[in-house]
Amino acid sequence: MVRIIKTNKYADESKQIPKSKEDIIKDSAIHTLNVINMVAEFIKENDDYFEHDNDKFTNSDLLYDSLFKKDYTHSEWCKQHFQLSRHHVKQHARVRSEFMNEVNLMDFIHMCADMVCAGLAREGKVLIDFNDYMVLLRHALENTVTQMQLQVDGIL
Repeated sequence: MVRIIKTNKYADESKQIPKSKEDIIKDSAIHTLNVINMVAEFIKENDDYFEHDNDKFTNSDLLYDSLFKKDYTHSEWCKQHFQLSRHHVKQHARVRSEFMNEVNLMDFIHMCADMVCAGLAREGKVLIDFNDYMVLLRHALENTVTQMQLQVDGIL
């Protein structure tokens, strides 16, 4: 859980005027720590993202057999893989309807890392149609904000 330390508001619409340059620096330092703590907690709560495609090792026979099927993307291997792998956001959303309420930006970061690594290693380029992901990305943004708010244990 995260405790957020309260800071002053210095935006134009605010009537609050900082007492000094040091006040601004102090509040900026507190804000920086608040953000770092929030990101660290979010990563800690989503530590399963540090695993990737473990089922390729635990179910390698089915993977190998599926690679030679005419329609690989609809094979039993892919169905199981997409069900287990949140980083295949479009496919995972198709097999788990509740995913729309769970998807977060960590899923997209993991997906991007997977696409860049696979694309560059296998074909020398990364291909992505961003329009395919816009609805899910909006859900991911909303869900991430909600998940982060739930991590707040109080404002000091």
